Amino acid sequence: MVNILVLEDDAKLNQTVCTYLNDSGFQAKGCLNANDAYEEMYNNLYELIISDIMMPETDGFAFAETVRRVNKHVPILFMSAKDDLPSKQKGFQLGIDDYMVKPIELDELLLRVRALLRRANIEMERKLVVGNLELDADGLTAAIDGKEVPVTTREFNILYKLLSYPKKTFSRSQLMDEFWGIESNTSLRAVDVYVTKLRDKFSACNGFKIKPFAGWGKGGAGMTGAIGKAKPAVRQSHFPGILCVVYFLALLVMSGIHMGLVTLINEKEWNDIVAVTIPTLYWALVAVGLTLYARWQIKKTYEEPMHRLAQATAKVAQGDFSVYVPPLHTADKLDYLDVMILDFNKMVEELGSIETLKTDFFSNVSHEMKTPLSVIQNCAQLLQKEGLEEEKRQEYTDAILQSTRKLSNLITNILKLNKLEKQTIRPMPEPYDLCQQLCECALQFEDAWEKKGIDFVADLEDRAIIQADPGLLELVWTNLLSNAVKFTPAGGTITLTQASGEGNVTVSVCDTGCGIDEETMRHIYDKFYQGDTSHSTEGNGLGLALVQRILQLSNGTVTVESRVGQGSTFTVQLPASVQREGTAS
Repeated sequence: MVNILVLEDDAKLNQTVCTYLNDSGFQAKGCLNANDAYEEMYNNLYELIISDIMMPETDGFAFAETVRRVNKHVPILFMSAKDDLPSKQKGFQLGIDDYMVKPIELDELLLRVRALLRRANIEMERKLVVGNLELDADGLTAAIDGKEVPVTTREFNILYKLLSYPKKTFSRSQLMDEFWGIESNTSLRAVDVYVTKLRDKFSACNGFKIKPFAGWGKGGAGMTGAIGKAKPAVRQSHFPGILCVVYFLALLVMSGIHMGLVTLINEKEWNDIVAVTIPTLYWALVAVGLTLYARWQIKKTYEEPMHRLAQATAKVAQGDFSVYVPPLHTADKLDYLDVMILDFNKMVEELGSIETLKTDFFSNVSHEMKTPLSVIQNCAQLLQKEGLEEEKRQEYTDAILQSTRKLSNLITNILKLNKLEKQTIRPMPEPYDLCQQLCECALQFEDAWEKKGIDFVADLEDRAIIQADPGLLELVWTNLLSNAVKFTPAGGTITLTQASGEGNVTVSVCDTGCGIDEETMRHIYDKFYQGDTSHSTEGNGLGLALVQRILQLSNGTVTVESRVGQGSTFTVQLPASVQREGTAS
């Protein structure tokens, strides 16, 4: 049975592709993120890899690059919504073997899979090559430049593990548990001994280095620091000082030569015409020379830098944001013209970032649309099969309906966000009861939290009248509550709290879900960003972007506190003149 690894962050599409490949006689395993795929590749042998490109955390390019470092032979097929030539070029440069653009034809995918497997040398898949080192997993042998290096089985397994994860750091306890067993009474010092032996045996390898961290036998980790220097003052004059020095010395020397000429003329007793003509011609030549020198200095100091800046400006005006103008002096000798050039470079970099963001936005929209379209197309193809079981037919129909709803929500959210950012939609404040609105929004999710067995706790005042746009704020509460229900596991708790203060009202939504890591926290308000790929089919990454923009227009704020594995709390503060009566819970 040929094993195929499918890396696709959209769960429905992943399942559809795996089901089709399994029905076609292959053994397909799906993964929703690169870390799970790395783990699968370590624990199992895969003859083919199918990967998406646009994924949270580690994208398909980084995944392919890592795979190619440790396995140069396994065929890789990219299946992505990105249909631009630079993406295809980058993929093939990283070593992929084929590229398909979503939405895909399942029959075409099958043809490409069979062609890749036909061309691939499956027997080589058990060999791992890094630099001049080759590990043969079948014979448990290691060779450097073709010469076998004797290793024990345990040494081979440890080395294979380390090379399979070139960027990962393993603790002694991890290696001890995996290669000696959890119940082993062997001292951790044994791990130090094996790692030291591997470092010595394979010190001649040019493709990798085993770097023990602090506490590992002979190895260690140090910290280096640098004493920062004060920022140098910027010179406020760009005038070339050398010009004054040259003029002073030249006039001093020329004056001496003039006195010599006058003395010579007097000694020779030349007539008055010669006595006047020679000094006049002499000083005329001196004036021409000094003028040409001054012109050269002004051109070099002022004109040439400004011409370069003008040419760069013209390129930026034509849409070229790769322009860079080098400053005239080093960082410790900057003057005001250098500062102007550096500010120009920073401006161009920011403009380029905006252009990149725009390109990424369209790319993300394309990806988010093509993925559900691919699910719809593939499920429709599967529904055309004769003799399909009713259970399968219902499954494919549900997938189509879910994808159409996702597309509809995506388009609706894009339009809303676009109108909000262009301020086509402006808040229309009116007095209304916030507590009643929170209750109505929460009741929309009653079926969802009861289905998952989630405890819902509300701690609200009986009545709180605020001056705000009820239609826009409803989107805020709906998105926050939807995320809480989505990420809270069965048996968890969601707490909705509202309190009034002096001139403000605070609403918080707290859950006991999976929590948010630091990397995701930095991107949660980015458009289309989804930190948890296991729920990627339930949203489109626009909800919190909408929340933030609505609160900005409403002079409000949103903050988040979260710990991985313990849950998250989103807190919204709005300025309001509040009338409150009692408390309900």
